[in-house]
Amino acid sequence: MVIFVKKVRILQKLKPGILDPEGSQINMTLERMGYPITDFHIGREMTMEINVDTDEEALKIANDACQKILINPIIHDYEIEVVQDIIDTIWCKDDTL
Repeated sequence: MVIFVKKVRILQKLKPGILDPEGSQINMTLERMGYPITDFHIGREMTMEINVDTDEEALKIANDACQKILINPIIHDYEIEVVQDIIDTIWCKDDTL
């Protein structure tokens, strides 16, 4: 039996205007060290593997998870992309699962 899996990446960042104290501190430190940094922000990357056949299904499921639990829409923006197709083969004695 062949199982199709889509690996999805979710990039989360703070919305414009939301304070990012960690990013501000790193920005100031990099400037003091001589780096020509004018703006630095902290974000988060999440990945998940979803057992579906199409990119559209994977994006729909990931977006639903973001809206329901992963992302705080008041302070975060996010982007979702399918980054890898994974095909796995499972062998069973009687060819059933």
